[in-house]
Amino acid sequence: LEAQSCDEVGDEEVAETGYRLGLRVLVAEDNPVNQVVAEEYLNNLGCTCVVTENGVQALAALGEQDFDVVLMDCQMPEMDGYSATAAIRVREAQSGRSAIPIVAVTANAFDADRQRCLSAGMNGYISKPYSEEQLAAALSPYMLVSVGTDAASVRGGGVQSVANGGTAAPVVRIPSIPI
Repeated sequence: LEAQSCDEVGDEEVAETGYRLGLRVLVAEDNPVNQVVAEEYLNNLGCTCVVTENGVQALAALGEQDFDVVLMDCQMPEMDGYSATAAIRVREAQSGRSAIPIVAVTANAFDADRQRCLSAGMNGYISKPYSEEQLAAALSPYMLVSVGTDAASVRGGGVQSVANGGTAAPVVRIPSIPI
């Protein structure tokens, strides 16, 4: 599996959103329109991504590549996001690997749905439709890096704002808070 259409972003695109996340994101989403939206937003946020259509493909991708975070649709064919998350957590426990952050993506916006996602082992939650800013907020606790910094070389970075005309502001660290 290869990253799809999440090209290198210049400072001018980063300045539009104000942030460059620099994350490697696995997107598990079966709807083609939602895939395009996620890819576009992630591209604008300075991320690279791989898109899969279901939980089975997401598990395969996680076995082949390293990612910083997973955007996991809850309702998918073959294997839904809840089952995929459970399988990922079992695999991590068996291998001793650190738990990858998994952000649930769902059309259901009720508190009970959010609780179901968190109970399934997901770390965060975002409901569809979402804006680019909402996606950035959902991903920001997991790793933000300064413009020009390789995400793979920095763990637990901070927010890098370039909204002031592309001039880098100081990095502000945002700790990951368990939900």
